[in-house]
Amino acid sequence: MAHEHEIPLPQPSPCPECHGERFPAAAINSVRLTAPGTALPGITGGFTEMYALVCANCGYTMFYAKDPSHIHPRK
Repeated sequence: MAHEHEIPLPQPSPCPECHGERFPAAAINSVRLTAPGTALPGITGGFTEMYALVCANCGYTMFYAKDPSHIHPRK
């Protein structure tokens, strides 16, 4: 069941580095995201699964949070 804040899988577009073809992928495990400068990433970050667009030519990868509401920037 999808969460109300969950974004759909991003649609492929040309790679911003080499203009090659990119393909969508999904991270298998959750990724811990933290605000820059966070001293204890194992304690203070939010969890979210990730989507990715990966260039089949040069490997450039762009990650997207599946549910951005789980990420809380430090203020």
